[in-house]
Amino acid sequence: MGRHILHWACAAKKELNLNLLQLVLTLDPVAATRSDMNGHMPLHVLVSNRLIHVEALQLVLSAYSQAVDVIDASGQSPFHALCANESVNLAMLHALMDATSGHLSTCLRWLDDEKSSALHILCTNHRATSEMVQLVLQGYPASAQLVDVYGSTPFHYVCASPAVTVDLVWLFLDKCPAVCKLVDQRGKTPLHYICANPNVTPDLISIVFDAYPTSSQVMDHAMKLPVHYVIENAGIPSDMAYRLLANGSAYRLRYDIHEVPHTPHACITGYYNNTTASSVYCATDTALDSRTSQTVVLHYFSDRTTFQQLLSTLAQLDISVTDASTTTVALIDSFENARKRIRMADASPILDYCLVMEHPHTTVHDMLARTDPQTLITSLGQCVSHWHTTAGIAHGNITPRSIGYFQRSASGVFKLVPSLTSQCIAADMPRVHFPLMEPLYCAPEIAKALLTSPYAVPTLSSDMWQFGCTMYEVVTGVPLVTAIAPFSAMLPPEQLYHVIASLTDTVLGHILAPLPPDIRDMLSHLLQVDPTTRWTIDRVMGVAGVTMRLLHHPPPEDLKWSMRSRTNEHLELEAAIATLGLEVEQLTQGLLQAKTQLRHVELDRDALQRQLCELVDHLNVVLEEKEESRHLAAVAEAKRASLSSQLDTMVQMVISVIPLAQRVYGQSSDDYLAHAMADAAHATVKPAYALDRPGENSTSTLVGLLKEHVRRTLIAKGCIAKWSAATPPPFLEDHPFLEASHNDSSEPSSMYL
Repeated sequence: MGRHILHWACAAKKELNLNLLQLVLTLDPVAATRSDMNGHMPLHVLVSNRLIHVEALQLVLSAYSQAVDVIDASGQSPFHALCANESVNLAMLHALMDATSGHLSTCLRWLDDEKSSALHILCTNHRATSEMVQLVLQGYPASAQLVDVYGSTPFHYVCASPAVTVDLVWLFLDKCPAVCKLVDQRGKTPLHYICANPNVTPDLISIVFDAYPTSSQVMDHAMKLPVHYVIENAGIPSDMAYRLLANGSAYRLRYDIHEVPHTPHACITGYYNNTTASSVYCATDTALDSRTSQTVVLHYFSDRTTFQQLLSTLAQLDISVTDASTTTVALIDSFENARKRIRMADASPILDYCLVMEHPHTTVHDMLARTDPQTLITSLGQCVSHWHTTAGIAHGNITPRSIGYFQRSASGVFKLVPSLTSQCIAADMPRVHFPLMEPLYCAPEIAKALLTSPYAVPTLSSDMWQFGCTMYEVVTGVPLVTAIAPFSAMLPPEQLYHVIASLTDTVLGHILAPLPPDIRDMLSHLLQVDPTTRWTIDRVMGVAGVTMRLLHHPPPEDLKWSMRSRTNEHLELEAAIATLGLEVEQLTQGLLQAKTQLRHVELDRDALQRQLCELVDHLNVVLEEKEESRHLAAVAEAKRASLSSQLDTMVQMVISVIPLAQRVYGQSSDDYLAHAMADAAHATVKPAYALDRPGENSTSTLVGLLKEHVRRTLIAKGCIAKWSAATPPPFLEDHPFLEASHNDSSEPSSMYL
């Protein structure tokens, strides 16, 4: 495995000894930087140990904190290993994230060989809590929608986890609601997994279902709908399953909602019959209408009375209108049973009522630097005139944010977006009153009323004050109250109401003095403290002098709060920040790729070094075996030479004994010598009468017999060739047997053992 001492100390199975870890790090300060054969550093081994505790983790991190950003051979960082450890806790995650706080860390961005992020691994751990998941999401929000090789997001694993909770589900729905739409490689959505989870409650299924009801119609590769899993789930009552999955939300089939994180929603206190207070939850969504291919906005409400009041206001605006497209925001659809679920602190209310209206291309607030004052007065004046004169309704919230720019075929128009504060002037029916949305634009009389009451009823004159404040902001680039009191935007509402209520005509005249004469004259009549002296919208539309000269008389350069310059500067800064953000993201991705390649190169280098060491060891073994073989060959050669010399000496001695044996034994000398040599070689010989006789098959001599016998003995192996080629001794040259042997040398010997 190639592990070092610190690896084994971190992998202790009975107890993590801090003293041992400290001793190893003291004796070898670079021990924490070494990897084993699998690319595991000591930190990898430590965070995989179920006996891990924060003190040991901090000790190893203090020795080499950069190990947090090091991956192993499978592409996993220590964060992956810690998230898979059942002993993980919030303090350990904080320790790993704080270890790289001094520089740009990519510890949360690594993807292993299965394209799984640390969040994927953490969501499969049944010991994970909502606080742990929230910490990882805050460190890398984009990981919520990452897809692994199985096509699953972390939310898929959360829905299948036995530790799933309401808080965990809402963490993902708040960060990335679009994850409910994703289908993995098995054809399953998160709704399939949570319906099959035996540890969930009906409320959890309802939350995921309400986030994207269309997923209830998706069939997986097992040919099952989510309702099949609910029926098979013993923990969910069947009647609850049918009720959850049979509830409507058919509007989702028509409107393709643009899922964005943190959907705008609010809790507003409404007052019924001027006495009863009740909380009303509101939310908005932007969607694409599949019938008209137009972008629409969906307004959700939790209260039926509020829904009906706004619906009646829109209906009253449509009465007696020849061309509603220029004065009224179009109402496209309205329905109940919307089942829009939002997250408010510890509650998750369901908004059942919805109004669908056309979506503005932009608002005056977003195009403040590009808004023509003359065009705005003309277009918006017609819209306000319709509200006040034709419909008899006070808007109550005319601000740059509530004025939408709607793009038409040829040109665009400015229209007021309906508001909850809108009130019918002549209506005697009970109404629901709501507080102001934008305190900076309220009229002085409204501010005085809000100091003593939680709400104030808007009037036509208060609308004209807001109209004047909006025009002032379009011309100068700064809200009127901010121009008077620069820090008013940071004041709480009550103190802001005191500032507005204390305004005088003298102060307003001083603020309007730097403006061009034409626009100053109009605003001076609109921005009157006394509501009875303010111009009506008809007076504004009929006044002479409001011409294109407004464009030729820009505000003086010495105007303290210049809208254009400040707005342009703000837009430039936003563009620069966005560009820098993209560059940072690109550089971060490049850094991550470079780190990955570098780590793979390091692992390949270590593998090559290990192979080189193995080859060197093998070469040394081969060289030693070769040297040993040479030594054995030399010993064998020396032994062979010695045996050959001994055999030669013995043969010479035997040959020298032959004449003596003939003298002693006569004709039996051959038998004697044969038996003597056979006894020495542990062999047997034929008796004399069985030997071949001369004149029969072959002719044998004593020398031939001796040669044949020596050739057949074990002693003669390797030496017979040398002996056969040797010349006989001088004293045997004249021996009669040797002379006969020369004649019989070509004949085969008849003597054998």
